[in-house]
Amino acid sequence: MRYFYKFFSSLLKLTLCLTPTLFTFVIISPASAQTSTRPDTTFLAPLHAPVDCDLGTSCFLLHYVDHNKSDAAQDLNCTQQTYDTHKGTDFALYSAAEMKQGIPVTAVQGGTVLRLRDSMPDASLSAEQIKALLKQNVGCGNGLVIDHGHGWSSQYCHMRLGSLKVKEGDIVKAGQELGFVGQSGAAQLFPHLHLTLRYQGQVVDPFSGTYMTAPCSTHPTKSLWAASENLSPAPLAVTAFFFSTSQETIKTYVSTPPDLTQISARPEQSPKILLNMAYIAAQKDDKIQLTITDPTGKTLSDQTIIQNKTRIHQTYYIGFWNKGNLPIGVYTGHLKIDRHLADGTPFTTEKTIHLTLD
Repeated sequence: MRYFYKFFSSLLKLTLCLTPTLFTFVIISPASAQTSTRPDTTFLAPLHAPVDCDLGTSCFLLHYVDHNKSDAAQDLNCTQQTYDTHKGTDFALYSAAEMKQGIPVTAVQGGTVLRLRDSMPDASLSAEQIKALLKQNVGCGNGLVIDHGHGWSSQYCHMRLGSLKVKEGDIVKAGQELGFVGQSGAAQLFPHLHLTLRYQGQVVDPFSGTYMTAPCSTHPTKSLWAASENLSPAPLAVTAFFFSTSQETIKTYVSTPPDLTQISARPEQSPKILLNMAYIAAQKDDKIQLTITDPTGKTLSDQTIIQNKTRIHQTYYIGFWNKGNLPIGVYTGHLKIDRHLADGTPFTTEKTIHLTLD
């Protein structure tokens, strides 16, 4: 079977380079010389997860803090799951449908709500619309800032309109629900929560426990997350994996996911059966394997692809024409991505989905 691929970097490069302007009302602390790559965590308890979701199932890590001081971009692992000057961590949802269900945003630490905004609509905006928001200094959209004391603060952006459950001056506890993940402000393609952690006004990466200005490492240590949260950085993220009967763009999928789990076996209703995937932070020499098997286990379509270059976002799909002779039952789609990390360590991620023909 032949495979098809389409690269959507033109859309993503246009939007990802437009870093959302965050709230202007960040905490101003007395300036102090940054003599270490790590902040003082003496009075910081282990962090609670900022989104109540299941990573890899209902949400994924879209972008990390940029640790490269040049125009290039590198996340804490020295890979490219970030973009230039990105000051936070993005916890993303796979589609707008999940956003509408209401995915809770929670406080990473106890503290006092300093400022908030809850007046901007949720929408997937054009590049020009995003530029306009950035000029108005409202790229963060709906969100809030919490003062945790001792120089620490956290900021939450792109929350869902009308979802905020706190007000200025409220005292909140770690893990307390603040509102829902949304797509307000310059939220770009995916609904997501942008979390920025700061110590004395300096951005801190919660996954490495270092300042944004600290260099990346292939072995980052001392995460600030509570061990019970089971949060660890991954070198890539699968942003879409689904069956369809026509080729879908990722933008269409995010706004109106086909969510196909059952279709008719009749060719006039299901002329093609396609297995689609997309992932962010694609690296040269990644090995991508896509397979579709029928109810008997017979392989109907499969392809092994060696990624030819590093790209922000990569999509592929495989499939076949429905000629009316397909057996009734459950079809299986399988995805496997293999990569050798910078230190030579092998990394593998796999996903499996099912589709019923009746």
